[in-house]
Amino acid sequence: MMFSARYLRPSQSLPSYLLHPARIRSHYGRLFSSTSSTSDGTNQEEGEEKGQSRSRRRIRVVSCDVTGTLVSFLGKIEHHYGNAARTCGVTLPPTKISSIGPCFNRAYVETSMSYPCFGNSEISAKDWWRRCVGRSFELVGTSMTEEEQERVFQRVYSKFGSHAAYG
Repeated sequence: MMFSARYLRPSQSLPSYLLHPARIRSHYGRLFSSTSSTSDGTNQEEGEEKGQSRSRRRIRVVSCDVTGTLVSFLGKIEHHYGNAARTCGVTLPPTKISSIGPCFNRAYVETSMSYPCFGNSEISAKDWWRRCVGRSFELVGTSMTEEEQERVFQRVYSKFGSHAAYG
């Protein structure tokens, strides 16, 4: 498992014992093994026949939400979204800019409920964020053409896809 330390502050470090596969397996073992009860009451791994040795399933992916723990934002979301809109020629009054944060939170929840796990297999992660960003501006009450929406989204998406938004 590989983590990049480029987002960590110089005073922070990621303890290697937290990432050791054996520690993850022991802590989350029930999540990664697939067992079932047999007629005699013993547990048996999926696909395992009586008499065969049990082997642990190999962990393939561990997904972590690193925002707010390993990675922190520079500035406020209101400024990032507001600057993106302004750069793309969309006028936002200060009252609307200040409401972007709560509107984003609501849009994030709505988008997560409609498309869990950032779209999973229904839509791409980028399309998930496109819907979330667009919904954020809708909730703020901003009218944009489809072309303006796409330009603002691309600016927001590229900002948060770079080092520029994190510290």
